[in-house]
Amino acid sequence: MGYQVLALNDNEEIMIDLRKHVLALAQSFIAFLAFSGLVIFLYSVTKWWWFLLFWFWIALIFFGRYINYRQERFLITTQRVVFRHGTLKMSIYEIPLSKITAVISRQGILGRLAGFGTLSIEHSDDRMSAYEMLPQPELIKRELSQLIQ
Repeated sequence: MGYQVLALNDNEEIMIDLRKHVLALAQSFIAFLAFSGLVIFLYSVTKWWWFLLFWFWIALIFFGRYINYRQERFLITTQRVVFRHGTLKMSIYEIPLSKITAVISRQGILGRLAGFGTLSIEHSDDRMSAYEMLPQPELIKRELSQLIQ
């Protein structure tokens, strides 16, 4: 990686470094492809140039979603859980492992088939943080449970 993912404390190392499951981006990609087919058809029939301008606008929106997907990270270190997201305005949310009271993973039928789900972390004063579309949430839960013991 060309940039530093996270400033680590002394004696801290990254155990898990993930981004959302690829299906989080696939939904936008499929919609973009379907829209592209429709625009190409309409342009070939009508020859109205503004269809291409509209397609370019939708392509920029998809590109923005792709960049956002690439920048979003879920990290577990030996001392904390970090959720980092944003492209122009970066937000970093950290939960120290000592504050975590429970870890819950949920997967629906499609999630079990495709290997993604939601990881919920209960921490300090019964607050709950949920992270959706993570790959293999059960394995992440197991690793996190071992770290907090």
